Amino acid sequence: MRIQTPWSTLFILLAMAATVAGVTACASTPEFDTPIGRSSLGAVFLERIPDRSFQAAHPAVLSPTLLQTALTGILVEDPHVSMSALLSNRPQPLRALSDAEVAFLAPLLSDGLRQAAADQQIGFTLMHQDNLFPPRDTTGAGVGSGPVASSSSGRETSSGSVFVHGRSLHIQFHQFRVKPERPDAVNMPNRRIPDRTGLIDHILSFSPPSARRPSSYVIRGDAAATLVLDYEQIAGVASAPLPTVAPVSPPAKPAAKPIAPSPDRETDVRALQEQMRQKDRELENVRKELQDIRQQLNRQPPAPATDRVR
Repeated sequence: MRIQTPWSTLFILLAMAATVAGVTACASTPEFDTPIGRSSLGAVFLERIPDRSFQAAHPAVLSPTLLQTALTGILVEDPHVSMSALLSNRPQPLRALSDAEVAFLAPLLSDGLRQAAADQQIGFTLMHQDNLFPPRDTTGAGVGSGPVASSSSGRETSSGSVFVHGRSLHIQFHQFRVKPERPDAVNMPNRRIPDRTGLIDHILSFSPPSARRPSSYVIRGDAAATLVLDYEQIAGVASAPLPTVAPVSPPAKPAAKPIAPSPDRETDVRALQEQMRQKDRELENVRKELQDIRQQLNRQPPAPATDRVR
């Protein structure tokens, strides 16, 4: 009979402890993301909600048409826009997502909301094909500081999550149009820390503004990076159906009919167009006032020379 030494017994105990720890870790690890769709524009997937005590109203039935309207209404503004950009013909604020990005996201988000459980949300990532705002040079206050240039290679990226709670559609951005920066962007003279979220210098809004709920509706995360929307108003239907929550043993149900657009939606679109035309008129007035000021300055005679103080 072989007698185990204290060292061999200790080794066996350590191996057993490592095995138990591994099993426990596997049991507590969240499930892997479930892909819903992917293309060159990005990806949409199901993921666990980090807060396990929170329950979303999933599965939820929101039509691709409703989600397309919601995504199209997301606007973004750069508060540090330059005077040259103000005098350009490009209106402010701008749409956060392009037509191609909206067409990619809307049907996949609709599928994700139908598939999601109460402890899941729909995550998304986007690789933008264009730059929404022109790059700005940032100079530091230290001696020897100079402009910090972003990397010319690599496209801007955005990421976020979507879920339904009550009668609200929550759209949260974790990153917004973040562009990779050069490794030497952070240096000692200017002590500049890059914005890894892209949300510090941008303001999110929604059109029509009445469809966005106040910040008190934000359940978790940064209120400035979250849009809580009244999806019934977005649909333009007062009797829009609530999200359908699946019971423990769901009976067979017919497929929900998509929400049809109504005349109210056309009214919202016309109101948005009128707001954009009003913005254009205001910018045109600003340009005319600046031109008048410039002409007046050019017509003023030079100031007479004065004797120097002795």
